[in-house]
Amino acid sequence: MSLHGEQKTGSGRIRIKVEDSGPGFKRKEESTSPDESDTPSGRGISLVQQLCTSLDYNERGNEVEAVRSW
Repeated sequence: MSLHGEQKTGSGRIRIKVEDSGPGFKRKEESTSPDESDTPSGRGISLVQQLCTSLDYNERGNEVEAVRSW
C-alpha cells in the first residue's frame, strides 16, 4: 500500500494505491449505488467511487488506485 498527498493553496489531492499479491479478479460493472441497496454488504466499491475523483484498477485486477481531490 502506498499513500501520497499533495497540498496546494486552496486545494489538495490524496492518492492511495493498494496491491494484492494474488492472481487478481475481473471486476463486473455494477450500477447499484449505496443508497439503492438495502443489503448490509457489497456496497464498498460503489461508495469509494462516489467519494473519490477516480478509482482505477490495473488490467490484472490485483491493484487499485483511488484519488480524492478537494
